[in-house]
Amino acid sequence: MTDDLLPIERYEPPHSPQLLDDLGRLRVRAWSQESGVSEKIRTSGKWLDEKDENAFHYVLKDASSSLVGAARMNLFETKDKADYVSNFTFRRPVVGRVAVVSRLVLLREFHHRGLWHDFDMIRIREIKAMDVNAILAICGTYRLEKLKGEGFEQAGEPFTEKELPDHVAYPICHYLET
Repeated sequence: MTDDLLPIERYEPPHSPQLLDDLGRLRVRAWSQESGVSEKIRTSGKWLDEKDENAFHYVLKDASSSLVGAARMNLFETKDKADYVSNFTFRRPVVGRVAVVSRLVLLREFHHRGLWHDFDMIRIREIKAMDVNAILAICGTYRLEKLKGEGFEQAGEPFTEKELPDHVAYPICHYLET
């Protein structure tokens, strides 16, 4: 990290309502800078879902302790419980626990500093130390090639989310040996 940023911190569940509210507001702010968040999300002021409560959250703050970036990681006993699993086409069976990395956001003024990669590598390193058979993710075009370089492969057709209608998302999978 640089002098203007604190190290990325991991928060384990259970989470304070304040942390979740802050994350939800950061997501809307960051995505509004990039890719046309739906009016419903923009007017709600925050974007949270049912998977946030039980997720590991990775948070980046600036020197004044304001949130500038965040990412999420969930663990599921089977792939069938994972986010967006219907968008995935697996080239081999995925049996047992899976991790899903998602909701990576970064305010525009912190782009082009390698922070996307830092968030990914922290989560991937932690997941590889767990009893997990695959890492699933949905990523934008701007991260697809970097994640392929880390062992992910495209696992389905690109799609758009109703909450981010101008954003193309790719289902990707990293098969891990257990």
